[in-house]
Amino acid sequence: ENGERATDHGGPLCNGGSLWHGGRCRERQNAAHLSARSRCAFKQFGWRQATVWGFEEPESSLHNSLEMGVAQKIQTLSKDIAVRLQVFATTHANSVVQYSTSRYFVKRETGSSECFSLTDPAHIDEVWKSGVAPWIHPLLREPGRSLVLFEGRFDFDIFNVVKGFIPGGLELEGYYLGNLDSVNASGGDSRLFQYLQNNVAAIKQREGKGDLHVILDWDSSGKTAGFQGLSNSATYKVSAWKEEDLNPDLSKDFRGIERALSTHLVEEVAAKNGVTLIMVKGKKSIHPAEYANFKKLINSRITKGVSPVDVSFVISFFKKVLT
Repeated sequence: ENGERATDHGGPLCNGGSLWHGGRCRERQNAAHLSARSRCAFKQFGWRQATVWGFEEPESSLHNSLEMGVAQKIQTLSKDIAVRLQVFATTHANSVVQYSTSRYFVKRETGSSECFSLTDPAHIDEVWKSGVAPWIHPLLREPGRSLVLFEGRFDFDIFNVVKGFIPGGLELEGYYLGNLDSVNASGGDSRLFQYLQNNVAAIKQREGKGDLHVILDWDSSGKTAGFQGLSNSATYKVSAWKEEDLNPDLSKDFRGIERALSTHLVEEVAAKNGVTLIMVKGKKSIHPAEYANFKKLINSRITKGVSPVDVSFVISFFKKVLT
């Protein structure tokens, strides 16, 4: 702990070395040490298909500023295809939760344990409400990672489907008003503006911790300057869909991000669900009475998975404003 020499009692390292470490960087060095051993094992034992690590509270005894570095290091090593590593960790730290790909919350009540997946950013609230970790402002939950904030749930859902097609997209964390403010969960640019206006201090605190991208619908593009004027922070960025970003075959009756979907996908969902598409001035349109239901139908279809061709306009837009 105080600068002692750590030797490898299970056999030599790949190059027969040893490791010096002190208390403040011990966890990161130990992770690197184990990674080196894993690489060596693959060379010596071809039958080994993977390595599994187990950590009990890797953030233990670390300052908050170092927790993030350890969590990032573990994530980086687990993605190294040369090691083929899977990591399991128990933790009380939001930073470790942030950099994990699968998150589970375990609580014990009335003599039994209950385990559920933290699949939505809003589920992180369960952690601090239970006293496991301290409360963190929603806009500050992902230090070191860029946030992408949408007006409504539909845009958020589509983003989570397509971000794997965007360079660096898997490192972006999507949010919408409903999982930031459970009291005022309904979407819309007015409520989003009010939320950001009430939380300008949190936006300022994100400087140096990752960008905050606010994405407005095409019919809110005239409000971009007003949103941008809320903060002069270098990490606060506002973008809106423009006409050139959208599918030219679809009319303005498609009022949100769905206007950027492919004609093929829109026609497929309409045909399978008995929704009538009409032509208005050479563009495909939909009757207002059917629109709300159609939006739910196409959202359900997209969340089951789509090809890049069906969301090519969406991918191009996000590449332009997020990369």
